[in-house]
Amino acid sequence: MKGERSFLHDTEGMTTLEFALVLPLVLLLLFGTMDMLRYVWARNTTVAAAVEAAETGALRTTTDEEIRLAAERILAPSGLRASSLVITRETAVVPPVITVRITVDFSYIVLPGFLTSMVGARVIDITKRSVMGPEESS
Repeated sequence: MKGERSFLHDTEGMTTLEFALVLPLVLLLLFGTMDMLRYVWARNTTVAAAVEAAETGALRTTTDEEIRLAAERILAPSGLRASSLVITRETAVVPPVITVRITVDFSYIVLPGFLTSMVGARVIDITKRSVMGPEESS
């Protein structure tokens, strides 16, 4: 009976056991937070690219290719690629308006699939509208 009682009160190795139980949760929180910060950074970069593209397209003489290049100049250094970039010019309204819509596919590195469905989309979709400026005079 004495051996059984001392076995139940033995605390040797308890710290190791607690560490082993808590470590996966701590790592998930740490790397999950890093993944979420990467998502916010990618979204802000995509917004900056959409704003730059819409501002570039605000001049009537700007071509669609120049607008695409303006967006890619912002996205390229960050390693992001636009899976879709749609430019719409509404010239029938006064003043004319240009709409730039950029879609970027984002992949979480650490968070498992069931958590990514809860925390957010895997696609960043940004739309920016800008009023076209007057014609440039030569």
